[in-house]
Amino acid sequence: MEHVSDTIVGMLRMVGSVLTTQDPPKPTASPDERRRALDAVKILTGENDVQLEFRSRDQEPLGEDEPLILDTYVDGKGNEYWIEPHGGSIVQMGPESGRYSPSHATRAEDNRTVADLRAAAIDIARRQINGFDSMISSLHPLEANDRRAIYFFRWEDLSEPLSESELPPFVQVGLYADGKLASFADTLSSHQNELPPVSDHITDLPESWTKCRRDENG
Repeated sequence: MEHVSDTIVGMLRMVGSVLTTQDPPKPTASPDERRRALDAVKILTGENDVQLEFRSRDQEPLGEDEPLILDTYVDGKGNEYWIEPHGGSIVQMGPESGRYSPSHATRAEDNRTVADLRAAAIDIARRQINGFDSMISSLHPLEANDRRAIYFFRWEDLSEPLSESELPPFVQVGLYADGKLASFADTLSSHQNELPPVSDHITDLPESWTKCRRDENG
């Protein structure tokens, strides 16, 4: 009997050890945070039938600052969204794969002029950033295109000195030639609201633009 008791005790200890070493439940978004995220995506995309799936919550300590928290969602079209959960602001939007979907084809007759695309990009930035109209004249504009299939419009805040490794606060809108939203990135909002910096976590950053900006400013 003693041997049986010893065996049972040993098994219980093993089970307890496994239970204590299991990973804690992964953080998730509350119903209110999910609702804010969905509302924000509808405003950004202009689509009311968006379906979002929560994927993950990443939290990164930032020294003495508040931790950076970003929730990742995906929609039914393969787009990924990084959203700050407390305010519901969208930090970045783009295809899940990190590349632009080759399935999005536009007919030549549907292509819009650069002026029309620029106006559409400004309208998107205006909807996403409070007071954008009043600050746009002081922002540094940058524009580029990828084989005239995707057009990028970006505005940078160069009002504060930056080190060589830093990027300025900016908003960037990527539009397909027919005006459909391809990507979006925004660090201006976090800078305005004095939230933890998010520039290091933005993936859609043309390095040539940053180099050009630094060269222009010595």
